[in-house]
Amino acid sequence: MDRTQQLQRLTDAELDFLIIGGGASGAGALLDAATRGYKVGLVDRQDFMSGTSSRSTKLVHGGVRYLEQAVKTLDWSMLQLVHEALRERQTMINMAPHLAQPISMVTPLKSRWQWPYLRTGLGMYDALAGKRSIGKTTTISEAQLQASCPALKQNFPIAVKYWDGQFDDARFGIAMLRTAVNKGGLALNHCNILSIKRNQHGYRVSLQERFSEKKFALQCKGIINCTGPWTDEIREQVRPDRHGIMKTSGGAHIVVSPKRVPLQHAVLIPKTEDGRVLFMIPWYQQILIGTTDTLDPLSDNPQASDDDIKYLISEANKWLQQPINEKDVLATFKGLRPLLDDLSSSTAKISRDHQILVEDRMLTLTGGKWTTWRSMAEDALNQAAKMVDLPAMPCITDTLKLVGATDPNTAPIPDIDTDISNHLRQRYGSEAELVLQAGSHKRLFEHYPWIEAEFAWAMEKEAAVTPEDILERRLRMNTVDSKAYMEALNILS
Repeated sequence: MDRTQQLQRLTDAELDFLIIGGGASGAGALLDAATRGYKVGLVDRQDFMSGTSSRSTKLVHGGVRYLEQAVKTLDWSMLQLVHEALRERQTMINMAPHLAQPISMVTPLKSRWQWPYLRTGLGMYDALAGKRSIGKTTTISEAQLQASCPALKQNFPIAVKYWDGQFDDARFGIAMLRTAVNKGGLALNHCNILSIKRNQHGYRVSLQERFSEKKFALQCKGIINCTGPWTDEIREQVRPDRHGIMKTSGGAHIVVSPKRVPLQHAVLIPKTEDGRVLFMIPWYQQILIGTTDTLDPLSDNPQASDDDIKYLISEANKWLQQPINEKDVLATFKGLRPLLDDLSSSTAKISRDHQILVEDRMLTLTGGKWTTWRSMAEDALNQAAKMVDLPAMPCITDTLKLVGATDPNTAPIPDIDTDISNHLRQRYGSEAELVLQAGSHKRLFEHYPWIEAEFAWAMEKEAAVTPEDILERRLRMNTVDSKAYMEALNILS
């Protein structure tokens, strides 16, 4: 994905759609539109996946807690949402098996009386997945739990194990964008919108590339607004009198060493004392613990606060045999979830389902979650085509393979260390050998598998420009070890 070429092709382009926002929703819309044969481009004022879409809990899940809510409230629409998410979970794994895989999840129970309730609920979860099930729910004894999850306290008489999905959110999104560009779409990060002017043919959009400061314009029949937490800002650029429809919820995470929290399975605590969900999940070489759920203000770079960190440590310690503390935290990150505002003060009562709003040839796609990006994009493009009177074209993304997924080869790469080979296969799939050809095989850090060749690959093939682009969204260093991240950042800056 050559940025210079993308900029040249976007300059004075005449598009069917301009997509604003390069997160999961925007990348999904670009991929859907490009594979339908529409003329489509995407711009983002920051890096691709730099906001919410790189700061998730890294799960591709159907939503166990949504299923519980659906049953308790007899909410048929929420049950449909869970069914849809379970279907899309399998689709994501099929699309890029190097970036998304099944993961075993364990829920420890303090009482055997809890077992029938949870086992029945997870049985429904399996049934809703149907042929797309990725594993059956089973019961784990106390001895099995202690052997597989020695980090947990040893006072749980029984546990339930079920299956969900895990993925690298930022790298999955970058793969979506690269695949869309291969299919004829255009995408440019670090590009500011100067103005959006309505005309008889749709919109004239003036833009400026951040680093060259080159100003250019393009014409599009319609706009697809996929800016997540910043949805209202784009809507107001077109018409300042529009009322806001969004709230933002902050989800903070901490990362610790598996030496401090040894786990063979991910752990789900379905309800903390204040009614939230707590995850402890293997994430590359570490253990990720999250998440918070509080109303937070808009920010380009939200940070986990001291209170967030203390809360997560406190809640985790209620379940851990050996308590952790602030010194054990290797990294933190926080994302802002875009939520449709129902004027409620509680984010637990605000819809996570997506909504499409059409105003003046601008379609706004809001809400939703990572797992359902593909079905969200399909809904959006179906309506967008009608909005600008384009011929309806079929969606084909449900059978698509992303770049790196064309070759199932997982054999060790010869002549390099095993951990580096596994690392490259997991992040780049069938392109692993091509990454090795991009530069030096020298490690960046003795105890981690990152290598120098990944820098060149990120800039040449994945549109990375700044050190943060490379280290945060392409190598994921900031979500693994913040000390290593800062050392690498100082070297590159």
